[in-house]
Amino acid sequence: MSMAWTTIYAIAIGLLLTLAFFGYGQLLARMTGQPNRFDGGTKGALGLAAYLAFCGLIELCQLASVALFFVVTLLGIALAARDLRRWPQQFHLNRLTHKPILAVLLMLYVLLIIGIATWHFGNPDDLQGYLVMPERILQTGSTGLDPFLFRRIEAALGGSHYLFAIGLAFLDFTHLRIVDIGIGSLLLAIIVGRHAQDSQRGASLMALSLGLALIAVTFVPVVNLTPDICAMALLYAALKMALGLSRAETILQADHLLFGLLLFGLACLRTTYITPAAAVYAALYLTLVIGRKPWPAFKTALLTALFGLVLMVPWMVVCFRIAGTPLYPFLGLGTLSGAEVAGYASRIVLLRSLIVVGACYALAVGSVYWVLASRQARPATSIFLVAVTTLALAAIGLSQLKLTLYATRYSYVGLTTIPLFLFVESSHYSLPKSALRGVRVALMAAVALFVLVLVRAAPGTVRSGQLSWVHAGSMDDMHGGEALANLADPDQRAAVTAQIAALQNAVPPGKRILVRLDDPFLLNFRRNPIWVMDHPGVIGPAPGVPATDTAEAWLRYLSILKIPYLAYAYGNEAGDSVALGLWFTSHLSGPSHWQKTLQTRTASVQAMLLTLRTKQRTIYDDGTRYVLAISPDSQSIQPPNPSR
Repeated sequence: MSMAWTTIYAIAIGLLLTLAFFGYGQLLARMTGQPNRFDGGTKGALGLAAYLAFCGLIELCQLASVALFFVVTLLGIALAARDLRRWPQQFHLNRLTHKPILAVLLMLYVLLIIGIATWHFGNPDDLQGYLVMPERILQTGSTGLDPFLFRRIEAALGGSHYLFAIGLAFLDFTHLRIVDIGIGSLLLAIIVGRHAQDSQRGASLMALSLGLALIAVTFVPVVNLTPDICAMALLYAALKMALGLSRAETILQADHLLFGLLLFGLACLRTTYITPAAAVYAALYLTLVIGRKPWPAFKTALLTALFGLVLMVPWMVVCFRIAGTPLYPFLGLGTLSGAEVAGYASRIVLLRSLIVVGACYALAVGSVYWVLASRQARPATSIFLVAVTTLALAAIGLSQLKLTLYATRYSYVGLTTIPLFLFVESSHYSLPKSALRGVRVALMAAVALFVLVLVRAAPGTVRSGQLSWVHAGSMDDMHGGEALANLADPDQRAAVTAQIAALQNAVPPGKRILVRLDDPFLLNFRRNPIWVMDHPGVIGPAPGVPATDTAEAWLRYLSILKIPYLAYAYGNEAGDSVALGLWFTSHLSGPSHWQKTLQTRTASVQAMLLTLRTKQRTIYDDGTRYVLAISPDSQSIQPPNPSR
């Protein structure tokens, strides 16, 4: 199939998955008795959150499969098709004006989607972590109880892996970015557009708002398979719903449970999304406590939190079984090293991050000031907008102290979505003519600053075939100038896949392998139980990784764990060399205690793996990767050294 057709197919799958999530959201809206209450984007966000809740049970029971994801998708599409005739009203297509401007935005959006439809994966985050989990879900039924895979526990409860797994059920892995960028951006555009349509500034405001959303999506500082855009859609939907709940005359628990479902979806996708989600939660219930009788508001807040916690329980049980902590790092470190959360951001990183936070939230503060100066907003609205701005700014600002590694990337969802929401909301109010000119100029200056910061905060220029806003050729630079295999190229992928298969075939089926490889996601997880070391030396099951990285200490540790085979890609240091760490801190991050710890431990463990090669029997070695027999009874089913 040609590149053009695979791109069209990937985009079509993204649209169908969006439709499926909309179908589940529509079902939830029907269950509350108000099927037409929410816009199509909010229903899609609710459907996505419901899907993540469902996947918690699937993960716990290890029931995932390609067939299951097919059924989930088809059922969602069938639910959406029930209201086929109402789609123009659901998505408000019949109210569009300023169509030439919207056509230009649509053209730019289509170019963006085409550009990210195929991704040249070259980041160890993906090759050793974020691609491993979706592959293992489809092959084994779950992300696997892998006690060495740091990124499984660090990223979040695990929802993002199931988001990409449902895409992988239909697509080749090189098209997986369409799942986040495609679904997330479409939902976000519908929610933002619907929010802007009700403003006093009409279609011009909708065009501007959609333009800002497109800029936020385009310049997202993504360097790996991260669901930032879907998170932006969930957060915007939660903000819009929270504002409506703060204005409601009565407290309807069903509505608050839907709000809790959206916040659960955020927390489930990634740990760093908990910060803005907590700010929105606190702002809503603070508003209700101040504006109503405290006890009913407090009771509703408690029930909403308990509902979200119940949805998290299956995920937390799995995380505890893997690493001894139900939610890292908030509920304990478990078997993970505390180095990631022990240090603080360096002065230069902190200063740079706070400048970005302040610049982005200038738009938020200006928008709230506009609302207050208009004197048209309800008291509850004013309280909520002030509260969410203050709490989000405080939470995100304080988090920069601990986000020691490229902090604005991890805060991006909250940095962009909340100011954008507040700006659109401010358009619903008009100012007296005496105050209009100065405030309007200030607000437009804040908009310009917001755009400038997003563009400048994304380092470098876009690389063709990769939505990674880093300078051209960066992935090769990350590896000291060594050209990486382009896994989007069929010939190169076939060669790498054959090498990985030959390595695995040296081990008898059913025998466990501990691997430190450059492309472990290409392994056959059905054939062998496989544990993947992505950040070696910072996570491991009891009694814990050896304090000293000697061959003897690690042999004793592996013996305790009854691991019979060990594989290591020594030819390129598993694609995670010291040069990579130095490049990352110098080009993307800046000084980082955590990054230095990773560099030190990675170099130490990989030096030990080279030493271990001289002390144990080698059953496979192709000149770049080896397999060692650790236990005395380990067998080889293939002649050693096949290509040396």
